[in-house]
Amino acid sequence: MPRATRRPAVTGALMAPAHTAAQMQQIVLNDHVDVSLTILFMAVVVTMLICGVRSALAANADPRVTARETHHDMPLLQQNA
Repeated sequence: MPRATRRPAVTGALMAPAHTAAQMQQIVLNDHVDVSLTILFMAVVVTMLICGVRSALAANADPRVTARETHHDMPLLQQNA
């Protein structure tokens, strides 16, 4: 492989922000943590999207009104305030 196409991770060389091998290991660890958190966050977003679509489809299929913003006994709640 020509020298110009070798990647630093393959050759064991240090990349620009790191001055020592310990700093390079910290950068690699931080990258792994970033990837793990990104995957976790993406899983949460996809789960919320699936649950939201399922709820919307279920509400759309129900002939009754499924949204209620206030209680029917609102005047009773206002008397106590």
